[in-house]
Amino acid sequence: MDCFNSANRIARMFFYNYIVSIQNKFTVYRDPKSMAPWLFDGTTFWTYDDELSIGAKVRYAKESGLRGIMIWELSGDTAMGSC
Repeated sequence: MDCFNSANRIARMFFYNYIVSIQNKFTVYRDPKSMAPWLFDGTTFWTYDDELSIGAKVRYAKESGLRGIMIWELSGDTAMGSC
């Protein structure tokens, strides 16, 4: 399986835009400490990062004297876990 083919790259590019497009159909929640947002409509649960949550992570890393951060970009994974 080619996990880096153009179709997968396009899907990853549009993931965040998809989240933004469905926000008005969900209640948006935010963790007060991590500032991480999530969407929930009573049945479906979506998690993601945005400018606010990434900024909070970067500030935490700087204030803690960490030398870097890592963000896992899950939209590139397949449902069967092959990539």
